[in-house]
Amino acid sequence: MKKDIVIKAHITCPGCGAEHVEVMPDDGYLCFWECPTCKARWMPQKGDSCVFCSYADVPCPTDQKETKCDSH
Repeated sequence: MKKDIVIKAHITCPGCGAEHVEVMPDDGYLCFWECPTCKARWMPQKGDSCVFCSYADVPCPTDQKETKCDSH
């Protein structure tokens, strides 16, 4: 059975705590994300592939296909 890939995520700014719904790229990683509320720019935490793996409720589509976020 093939697993459905989630492309929308709730990402939470680690600075101000604001939550935003974002559409994730399905063909790569997002290395930077700017919070629309406080304008802070975030990078992935050490060991994570992208900002969604670090700050969102689901990992990025690329890592969903790999089954775990820190496999890179």
